Amino acid sequence: MAIFRVDPFNSLDTIAKKMNNFAKEFENGVVFETGGFNPKVDIREGEEQFHLFIELPGIEKENISMLVTDDNSLEIKGEKKLPEGESKIVRTERGFGKFKREFILPENVDPETINAEFKNGVLAVTINKITPVKREIKIEVK
Repeated sequence: MAIFRVDPFNSLDTIAKKMNNFAKEFENGVVFETGGFNPKVDIREGEEQFHLFIELPGIEKENISMLVTDDNSLEIKGEKKLPEGESKIVRTERGFGKFKREFILPENVDPETINAEFKNGVLAVTINKITPVKREIKIEVK
């Protein structure tokens, strides 16, 4: 007979680590990953720009939309459609469906200058940095 030792708190450690990872991603600006297909994203920061590289293989450029919302977040969404055909799918490991990725933009970027280029299945997004305006408003106490 085999004897197994079970640590009932091991699961709690795993949950705590996952919650910490989620909190770190949230602090870094990753907000939502919803839908049936979640493309992978690389974010790089240069001296004057942020660069996002989103892997979108098999998606047509016309099926991608981007917008900056009122709460200053960049929303990228689209759909990767299943190929149509007469053959029956036996196995598929690729992701299909609608996706939505949303990123909170930092204060030091200019959302008016966002550029995007779609080439070889990768959406490259460039966001220019600006110097945040620091202002002080003196309030007279009466």
